[in-house]
Amino acid sequence: PPRSTLFPYTTLFRSKHLMDAGFVADIGATEFGARKLVLTDSGSHFRENGVLWWKSLGFLQRLRITILG
Repeated sequence: PPRSTLFPYTTLFRSKHLMDAGFVADIGATEFGARKLVLTDSGSHFRENGVLWWKSLGFLQRLRITILG
């Protein structure tokens, strides 16, 4: 796809995997037809643990992860 349309494709790809893992649930569509997604209890727990992990890292560790993935 063209670069300008890459974001919706990657977001849909990620949300599909998060839904398959049980972290996100589809609760219907907006008036524009977009999917409404919400975090499940396990998704909220996963996010909270991720935030705590990120806060525990030092600056150089965060920089390395941000740059190198």
